[in-house]
Amino acid sequence: MDLTAKRSAAFNASTILGFTVAAGLAALLPGGEKYEYMITAGAAIGLASTMLVALLDIPREIEAKPAGAERPEKVFSASYFIVAQYASANLLGIVWIPYVVNKLKAPDSLAVAMNLLGTLASVFASLFWGRKPFSVLRLSLGMDVAAPVLAWATPIPALHVPLSAYSSFSFTGANFIGQFLFARYKSWLGAVRASTLAAVLGSIAQLVAAPIGLLAKENYMLAFMAVSAAKVASAVIALIAIPEVALVPEDVARAYSLVIYEKSILGYRVSVELSREVILTSLRLLAFAMSLLLLYVLYRVVALTLHFS
Repeated sequence: MDLTAKRSAAFNASTILGFTVAAGLAALLPGGEKYEYMITAGAAIGLASTMLVALLDIPREIEAKPAGAERPEKVFSASYFIVAQYASANLLGIVWIPYVVNKLKAPDSLAVAMNLLGTLASVFASLFWGRKPFSVLRLSLGMDVAAPVLAWATPIPALHVPLSAYSSFSFTGANFIGQFLFARYKSWLGAVRASTLAAVLGSIAQLVAAPIGLLAKENYMLAFMAVSAAKVASAVIALIAIPEVALVPEDVARAYSLVIYEKSILGYRVSVELSREVILTSLRLLAFAMSLLLLYVLYRVVALTLHFS
């Protein structure tokens, strides 16, 4: 848990450094040349980081083969929590800045300030929440649910800067719940599988958030309602179906978690079977249509032959 918190803090610190370098280059360099230098500098830094990783002495066998998930339902509950949490964060990132700039008519500099202060708050939040037990991390869930409501209800653009810091602070704590859970489940899944699953869940969350953002367009109220719904869903999952965080007794949380797991497996099997039947039916209809077409062609050929004979 401590390593996860420090890694998150380092990531946010590097983001701040990147913002600072980009802002400095944008201010000092003239015209369109600054973009060329910024892109070149970014590529050089990325190449240097890749070379550093490539030179590390990483053993071929990172770990022993995992024994398998002892309680797969817990992994499912944590996965649903992460998808809902990341989807809400992605959608909030899509809608918040345009809302402040376009709807509230804030200057572009305020959007930059929101990003910068939000990242600074994430660094502090990583160090603050990093050593906290799950019972304390529960508080961040309630704080995180309030963030989109406060953003929508605040008409003064300048107040969105501290709100961005508040949102980043609360989201970091809520996000640590998912990260810490997967750190615990690593012994079941293995480091590679756990990391791969976390990356896949993040991609699924983006896939969920993107079409909602496209559908909402400039309907900011609808977008903020979707963000709130996703955050409420993640909080409910955590508080009733994840034993480490749940407010209900542990056996009740495990029962809810098992229900989610069984319903998910049932839904998956039904979806696979339904898809299979739809594909087979479509192929049968296609074959039937091709047969009718072939019969029609043969009929026309015979009719033309008889006509000219």
